[in-house]
Amino acid sequence: MDHPQSQPVTENYHVTRIDFSPESTNPQPESPLFRLPGELRNQIWAYALTPYLDLTHPYPNTTCYARPDYRAPHVTAVSLLRACKAIYQEAWYLPWVTAELVFYLAWQDRRPARVETVVEAQRILNHLVANNIDTTIPRVRVFAQLCNLEDGSRLEEILTMKHFRPTEVTVTLRHTDWWNWESDAPLHAGSMWVGYCRFPESTQVIRVEFESLERKKASIDHIARQAVKKWEFRRQDGAKLTAKRGNMKVLPTKEGEEAKEYDEGEVEVMRWTGSSTWENRRWIRDEIPSEPGKLQYYVKTVVWRVDPATKPKETKPNNADSTENIPGPLSESQDGSDSDEHDGDVGSEYDDYDEDFDLNSNNTTSLHAPWELHLPRPSITSVVTWQLQAAGCDDTMNAQEVADRMTQWQQEMRPTTTSGPQGPFSYDPDDVFSFLDP
Repeated sequence: MDHPQSQPVTENYHVTRIDFSPESTNPQPESPLFRLPGELRNQIWAYALTPYLDLTHPYPNTTCYARPDYRAPHVTAVSLLRACKAIYQEAWYLPWVTAELVFYLAWQDRRPARVETVVEAQRILNHLVANNIDTTIPRVRVFAQLCNLEDGSRLEEILTMKHFRPTEVTVTLRHTDWWNWESDAPLHAGSMWVGYCRFPESTQVIRVEFESLERKKASIDHIARQAVKKWEFRRQDGAKLTAKRGNMKVLPTKEGEEAKEYDEGEVEVMRWTGSSTWENRRWIRDEIPSEPGKLQYYVKTVVWRVDPATKPKETKPNNADSTENIPGPLSESQDGSDSDEHDGDVGSEYDDYDEDFDLNSNNTTSLHAPWELHLPRPSITSVVTWQLQAAGCDDTMNAQEVADRMTQWQQEMRPTTTSGPQGPFSYDPDDVFSFLDP
């Protein structure tokens, strides 16, 4: 299937300031809420405007982007801003400050439908700076297919946005983001992006989530150990982020083999269960034996933090060239003047690109899981939904029962006309069973 290339996109965050005339705004001096200190009110607004999952509009569980913490669009209770002009003037920018900015470097069928381009995120950043608002954002997440991540250019579009000041950046590699996951190939990831991309100076933490199936746990653990050992990220100011923590562990070895130590780094583990069907295809091969229609996922997160020895003594926010501090609306120091739009040229930072990081499969910084770490694969991979129905399979049948029934169906004499999603049509019986491995 051909998939069109798309620009980096993010979930919707509309942030625009509307100026009201002083006469039209009631300062409400009699209100107990507005008699509180501005800093305390700001905390209240931030809490009330923190995004939450809109579970009244959940994503279909048969998509590869419905997952823990992302089972529905993230929305903000902006009705608070509509209720009162005085609140709006103080808190209009907080939907940005409190949000986790989510980008998708993914094909259209592997991301939510309602998303915005990186161009819109840049518009918001420019608007915030023009209104003297600090553009620091606590969390940024990038869901990335390896085909869109590995050369680094797509991620660079995000990292080099003007005034972009994330504190923590998370890159998530989902089960369906790995190369050749459909054919159950060994996990492998190129590393050119690691050496090519330079993260904003505000970045303190980088997290990479490696996700696959529970049966590939050994492969994910192997990949994570390699990432701790081999990968090192850099910021635009030259600071390095390392995953090494000096907490040495010993790898299990066979009898007679020499014990091997490795730095475990800072890692986190999560497991979750999801549907085995997406895009009208049920992935029988990967199902949990005891739970028909379900896949068990294993996620290991590796955390990189700034190495203090490489951190410059003084850093300057990349959107504060003409201002020592960019306050929020509730600060006493705000003078209402626009900040300078000038930015330093970060292009020269890429002249320091590390040639050790590339897509060459023989490169020592690429990550690879050997074949021997895989569990044996069932003979059946996946089946289109209408084929299951035609063969008499239902959702209560486990993978082995489905495989047996489909094999039986293959051997039976069948008419070459059946009913599919578009109505009756003719087909070649041999083509129907292309889901079976040779």
